[in-house]
Amino acid sequence: MTTPNFGMSLLLLFLAMPYPSLSCPATPCECEVNLQLYLHQIVQGQPNHNQIVVTGPPVPEPAGFGTLVVVDWTVIDAIKPNATIVARAKGMAVQASIGVSGSWFNYFSLVFQNGRLSGSTLEVMGIFYDPKDGQMAIMGGTGELVSAHGFIKYKKVQETIGLDTYREFNISAFYAPSAGYTCGTAIL
Repeated sequence: MTTPNFGMSLLLLFLAMPYPSLSCPATPCECEVNLQLYLHQIVQGQPNHNQIVVTGPPVPEPAGFGTLVVVDWTVIDAIKPNATIVARAKGMAVQASIGVSGSWFNYFSLVFQNGRLSGSTLEVMGIFYDPKDGQMAIMGGTGELVSAHGFIKYKKVQETIGLDTYREFNISAFYAPSAGYTCGTAIL
């Protein structure tokens, strides 16, 4: 059996690329979405709380290392009493630092509730550093946001100790558009 020559190998490599420029001549391969939303955390014990401690470490640990919290945080369009709930962050948070409080590893599905994105998700993973700003990775998506990838820049913008916290979420992601969709049209 003969081996392919260099030119043939190069052609096969080009054809195997996931997004070669020639594969999407009529529509873009990916669309971009940029959103500014607000995550609202309400601590356990408060009316309408949206997070609950499931388990703690078996022995007392500095800063609660190993504490597991299940979350169903609301994601809203503004910090105001009649804000629209755009999505919910459903998942878990784990206190992931020995001796340093405020370092929570989070993994959640950001499930959109209205507009064209209703039922679509962004799959998010990363760490909340209190009180620092930070970033989390967008690792995937479903529905209108299939194959999403990108990041969320966050910062704490309001906190009432022992009650609730608001974080500004600046979402920047790319995703594969569904058939017949034109990038750039309103998604919420």
